[in-house]
Amino acid sequence: MRSALSSGIAVGLLWILALGTAHAIIVRGHVDPPFGANTGGIDANLGWSADLAFDVDPGCLIDGTHLCAVTGVTLTGSLYDATPPPPDVPLETNFNFLENSFAIPSQFLLTISGGLVTAIGTGPLGYHVASNPLFAGNLWVDFVNDPEEGSIAQLLAILCPPSEPSLRVSSFSFFSDYCDPVAQECSTDPNQAARSQPASVTITQETPEPGSLLLLAGALLAIGFMRRQQRAR
Repeated sequence: MRSALSSGIAVGLLWILALGTAHAIIVRGHVDPPFGANTGGIDANLGWSADLAFDVDPGCLIDGTHLCAVTGVTLTGSLYDATPPPPDVPLETNFNFLENSFAIPSQFLLTISGGLVTAIGTGPLGYHVASNPLFAGNLWVDFVNDPEEGSIAQLLAILCPPSEPSLRVSSFSFFSDYCDPVAQECSTDPNQAARSQPASVTITQETPEPGSLLLLAGALLAIGFMRRQQRAR
């Protein structure tokens, strides 16, 4: 019985170590700028918020600024009418900003300090086709890793969607091939697109919950113990 118990504990500990080192860190970026933060071709009363989430390997969390491979990228958003009174009237809520993406970027430019992500650079992510009383058209979100400002984000409009699926959403180095030549009211260069004022990004990150790993280890221990009992009979 002691042998079975020790074997089960050993298996459980191995699983904890394996999952604890291999499981990606979940990074979340939240942006919710104040009233009147939009300029350019976007209505100044159009309020917006966005929540970015992605997984990054712990091995990439080395102090400095560098490209890190990311997986599981999600980006949800909400639009609201910030015209007072009454303020913050919902227009579109919890939509997928990536609903029309042909491909999700596989790398983000991350700044790491003390093992924590402090700034995120993604390039324009999108797009969502908005249709509401304040704005109708394609909207993107650009998370910018700024050396001076840190992590900021902007809402983009008047940016051409790709003309063919082979062009990645994040491939803005090929500006001449990016814009649909039939479209007239859009920019080929994301820097020339209508942008909101920069808004700060609140960044958090999560590690695997020890409780969940312990539950899994306990289940493995119980399975091993039951198998030993069956063999003993």
